[in-house]
Amino acid sequence: MEELETLAAIYPELEYDTDTLSGSLEITASFEEPVKVVFGDADTQHEIRNLPPVLLFFALPEGYPETKPPQFDLQSLWMTDGQIAKLTTDLIHQWEQVKDESTLFACVDLIKEQVETVFGEAQPLKFAANLKSNVLNYDVCADKEHFATMTFTCSICQETRKGAVCTQLACAHVSCTACLADYYSTCITQGYIEMVHCVEVECKDPLSPEQLSDIVGKESYERYQKLVHKRRLEKDPNSVTCPRTNCDTLVYRKPGEYMARCSRCKYAFCVNCRKAWHGTYRGCVIHVPPDSLIKHYIDEADEDEKKDIEFTWGKANIETHVRRLEHMEEDEKLFKDAMKEANIIACPQCNVPIEKADGCNKIKCAHCLAAFCYLCGTSVSSEDPYAHWRDKDGDGGDCYGRLFEGITEEELERRAQLAMVGIVEEDDENWQAYEYVEPE
Repeated sequence: MEELETLAAIYPELEYDTDTLSGSLEITASFEEPVKVVFGDADTQHEIRNLPPVLLFFALPEGYPETKPPQFDLQSLWMTDGQIAKLTTDLIHQWEQVKDESTLFACVDLIKEQVETVFGEAQPLKFAANLKSNVLNYDVCADKEHFATMTFTCSICQETRKGAVCTQLACAHVSCTACLADYYSTCITQGYIEMVHCVEVECKDPLSPEQLSDIVGKESYERYQKLVHKRRLEKDPNSVTCPRTNCDTLVYRKPGEYMARCSRCKYAFCVNCRKAWHGTYRGCVIHVPPDSLIKHYIDEADEDEKKDIEFTWGKANIETHVRRLEHMEEDEKLFKDAMKEANIIACPQCNVPIEKADGCNKIKCAHCLAAFCYLCGTSVSSEDPYAHWRDKDGDGGDCYGRLFEGITEEELERRAQLAMVGIVEEDDENWQAYEYVEPE
């Protein structure tokens, strides 16, 4: 029959028999926006995009379509008996309005419309408790089937791939499953567990344990769990490493106690000096690492070298001095910023802070008597100090012609008057010989 062939062209999944003029069709129930559902008396709401399909069985009797309607049998896992009965009645009404060879198509279209609007029911939709597993599992499987047919650009290799060979993370970003497996496995093998997150540049969302295990496999995931546990212990102030050579086991000690006992080698030791436990009656000497070692630890040491330093000096001891040095550097920066803001400069020889009250930019330190430039802080020659500002190609550089920069007109006039009468102020013997050059 031509109507069945036309319907099959639109719905390839249609199964029909031209001899009996009967057939069946699965009508999917998918939604553009998630639908909220609850099961039984539970308060927990679930969001789904797919419901199990409605199965339509039909038979075309003699006299169809002019005098007799199709015979319909609707089956659904989630529809109520009342919904099925009402929809069947609506299909008969649809035949009454059409009564031609487009009747079946119109009826299928009506079912799809009713199903996709869930019969106008208010959310959350309520289903029987025994349907929970079937409904939720079907939603997951339907999403996977739809995802497999889509096309994506991998965030790692930038190649275009079908969803069947890709993985969508919880944050909705998609990459090749093979690329993700290589990347995460490498991170775990090399110990960079902090990099095990979404690979998108601007996204750092974590992976669920189940998804990470599926991507990297059981062995790599078990290593990842051990590394996460180890990092968590390392950040715990009550965790220390066993000082015995070739042990290096993380040991947990009770808060406030100085004795720790390794669970692996049973060695009891002092967490301060890392020697065998000496009891509370005798104090221990905590060795202070040199600042050069701490700076090397912060700026240059790799992970293996840091572990060696921590093993030798004690991790808690090293961390204490790292904080001390960082605070010192921060204080020094604040001090230098304050000096700069107040126009104070340190003597290049003895480092004493000096503030110029007046006069030119040639300064003599009151503490060590060193002469230097107030502009750049460079020491100047005692034989010819003014060469620093006079010689354009000499060591003055940007200070050329700036000896009197910042000096007031009153001060210049006062010095000129003193020079005219032969009075030269202390340490200004060469002042008159200096030819002032107005900066360009």
